[in-house]
Amino acid sequence: MGERLHGAHGQEALTDGLVPRLVGLERLRDRRIAQEFPGARPVVEVSAGRAGGKTVLLDALYSGYNGRVPLARADLAAPGFGESGLSGLPGGGSEPPRNASPVTQLLYLLSYKLGLRPRRFTQAPTFPRLALGLLVVTTWRPGTGAETDVAPAELRTAEARLREIIREDSPDAKRRKELLRQWFDALSTHLPTVLTVLPGMEAITQATLATARDQLLAARPDRGALRWWGERLGRFQGDDLQRLFALVRDFRRLDASRQSAEELLVAALLHDIADHYGFLRRRNRTPAPLILLDNAHTADGRHFVRVLLRAWDSLPRGAVRPVVVITRPAIDTGGLGMADIAARTPWLPAERGAPERWLLRVELGAVRPEDIMRMLGSADYPPHLPRLIARFSGGRAGCARLLADAVVERLSSGDPWQPRWLLTLPPAGDEPDRPATVGEQVLERLLPDRRLRDDLTRLAIALDDEAARRLWALVGTDEQPDAGPGHPASGRLRAVRDELDGAHWRREPWRWPSGEDQPGGPGHRNVPLVGDRALRALLLCRLAATAGEEQWTRLHRRLRSGYNRDDLPPGSVRHGVAYLHHTLALGDLDTVERALHHRFVNAPPEEWLAVVNVVCAAPHPPAGPRGAARRSTDTDCPVCAARGPADQDPLPAHRAISRLVHAVWRLSDPLAQAGTDDDFDRVESALLTLYEHNDEHDVLLAAWREWPARLRDGAQAPDLPIPRGYRP
Repeated sequence: MGERLHGAHGQEALTDGLVPRLVGLERLRDRRIAQEFPGARPVVEVSAGRAGGKTVLLDALYSGYNGRVPLARADLAAPGFGESGLSGLPGGGSEPPRNASPVTQLLYLLSYKLGLRPRRFTQAPTFPRLALGLLVVTTWRPGTGAETDVAPAELRTAEARLREIIREDSPDAKRRKELLRQWFDALSTHLPTVLTVLPGMEAITQATLATARDQLLAARPDRGALRWWGERLGRFQGDDLQRLFALVRDFRRLDASRQSAEELLVAALLHDIADHYGFLRRRNRTPAPLILLDNAHTADGRHFVRVLLRAWDSLPRGAVRPVVVITRPAIDTGGLGMADIAARTPWLPAERGAPERWLLRVELGAVRPEDIMRMLGSADYPPHLPRLIARFSGGRAGCARLLADAVVERLSSGDPWQPRWLLTLPPAGDEPDRPATVGEQVLERLLPDRRLRDDLTRLAIALDDEAARRLWALVGTDEQPDAGPGHPASGRLRAVRDELDGAHWRREPWRWPSGEDQPGGPGHRNVPLVGDRALRALLLCRLAATAGEEQWTRLHRRLRSGYNRDDLPPGSVRHGVAYLHHTLALGDLDTVERALHHRFVNAPPEEWLAVVNVVCAAPHPPAGPRGAARRSTDTDCPVCAARGPADQDPLPAHRAISRLVHAVWRLSDPLAQAGTDDDFDRVESALLTLYEHNDEHDVLLAAWREWPARLRDGAQAPDLPIPRGYRP
């Protein structure tokens, strides 16, 4: 499925363009190509929102290059970095282990994976420098008393003898080598006991141990990797071996010294790779190694990338660097798009600056309806279905794939189906323990935590934080009796806010009228509580499907009461926009139309259109917009009742407002199918009638031209344009 999804997402500019040019080998063919940036290769950082296709991108790169180039992949958010049989560092203590860190764990894994021999094109690199450094910081016990004396007697004796000769100013080389051999033998025998902080890594550490042994027991160890360490540890006294074993002091301090030691370890990895790709391999255009790191947004991921970039920056000019692709779930509008990558945008790091100058940031684009058409393949689907899937997927490749597969499976079965049932389809495939509907499957992908998913479903109708708190006071006690001391209501509400503040969501502002109280805080003005349109649509549909009419009514009445600060009667025409938004969600079109008629004669037309946008973005009750909507008349409308004999008859304007609100609200239902010509004609005629009653600045005439066309293209409130008006 990964390759099929990748092909339908438009990621080829990366997977078949930029990355192959960096590697020097096409992804799916044994064809070498000229390497891009060979002496100044960047670290490629790919960003996209949650379920935006990042993992699919890495899947395509991994499957395409596996066995063809030195290749390593790790998930920085998963225990054991996603490697079967490995687990994370022991937790729960007051401080991290002294002889291991996530960086050393990851370096063990990367060097092991990169050291596996590919089937063709090149020999695998070896890592003598890194092996020496890892061996010392993770297995050597310097005898300071900080370590517990749990090692077997044989190993303790070997350590004590080696420790004694390492401290000598002029040690006997032959005796030191013999004691090193004895320590290696004891260490190899008892390695699982020593490395209890690296569970599951015995085979990997044994390979590292063998490489380090070959280096230190060589005839002239001072000429190879050991000299490299001696040159970089000049602040320590002694010869190269003594300096290497002193490295453990920095690593075990658990402060800035540890990060310096980690930078040296990563630099050792990079220098080993650069050394492997010497003159002959560069001349023969040998493909470069590829490292894929998923979820670099975690605390461990951010730390490793920071250390990696500092080590990357320290490499000499012209050194061959590996190809590194990292991903993070974030909406990064500052990154290059697919079009920029396809155009081979020139890139060079700044001459000077922070190590982050080596990052080449790329943003994955959203899937488009035409991409979704490719996912649907040859299925006989309604023409507006790709737009509907794009709406609920929010342009996320993974979500679009789930929806498209469910549709294709239903259509191929021959069972009756309508697009309005999209979210209720069973998911495609036979995966066990899957949700009952594809809508639930998509929500589970976006919000893996069940409790958080349920809390957000109840709060999604709120427009702002204050409304969410009012709503939580209503549902947080009588509907959550299982909230234990570990999940107090206030803590769960903070968890909701923290999730919604995540960088992986798109926060799209509404076209909120300027004269009203606006949702959102600094930096997110006019953004409702759930600012991601697709997530909000999914949550509102879920709430409408699970809440009865009574609960729906209770929730919206509670919310709108918070916007009635002047204690106006329910039918007043002076209510604010947020109040009218929730009134329409209750299906009370009469009140909304009277209030909009009142505003129509008292507000500038552009402000009035903004009000219509926000009000008609109201969610639809469980009975649906058709069942809830009622035709309004001029009965009890103050504007209609106040007309005089010399005034223009306001009744046509009132009826035009009724037609406009009814049509725009119905067409703004996320599950709405494509509108009919009658729907668009109704909007067009309503706006033309309203223009005849208010031709100020020709704003309504511009809306008459633009709104029907935008609605035909699938636009919905609150995104209908607010024109400034023009003269035809």
